[in-house]
Amino acid sequence: ARDRAGRLTRGSLNAETERQVAEWLFTLDLSPVDIAPGSRLGRLREQPLRLLEWLARLHVRLPDPELLLLTRQLRTMLAARVPIGQALGQLSGAAKSAPLRHCLSGLLSDVGRGQTLSQAVAAQPKAFPPLYQALLELGESAGDLPGCLGRLHKHFQGRREMRRKLVRALAYPLLVLASISTAITVFTLHVVP
Repeated sequence: ARDRAGRLTRGSLNAETERQVAEWLFTLDLSPVDIAPGSRLGRLREQPLRLLEWLARLHVRLPDPELLLLTRQLRTMLAARVPIGQALGQLSGAAKSAPLRHCLSGLLSDVGRGQTLSQAVAAQPKAFPPLYQALLELGESAGDLPGCLGRLHKHFQGRREMRRKLVRALAYPLLVLASISTAITVFTLHVVP
């Protein structure tokens, strides 16, 4: 494939058809020159790795701060008209935590195989809540994916703030309850007998 400057890039992609490879290259702003199927032996060697990656993606749990950061960064990149494959690739390369890296590499490979972003997110039910997938699907059908990602960011930010306020509000009553329980236990065990 060649980039806009005309530089030749070689590589391999896992896909069902040559058309999926071509579509993936177009999302990366590359023009395909020659698409040839790889060797069967190479595909057989990659099968166990792909199966392990798939199993690992099912059990990855993204913490709320990372989900919030991913949503904001992806929204910013898509609003700047960066192709989705390129945006996911850049975010995957910049990810610092292993769960986020696994999650993004899974999204990148699914989108590379021709799935929509909402379908790729739906393939990782542990990492993304159902609301995330539903709003992405809505954004894709409405043609406003950055807007829906912005709404998701606001929602998760509000949920994070609410959780913080709830912890602060419950801290004092729980401390008082623990102190009273300790006083009653000490009184019952040492003073009453």
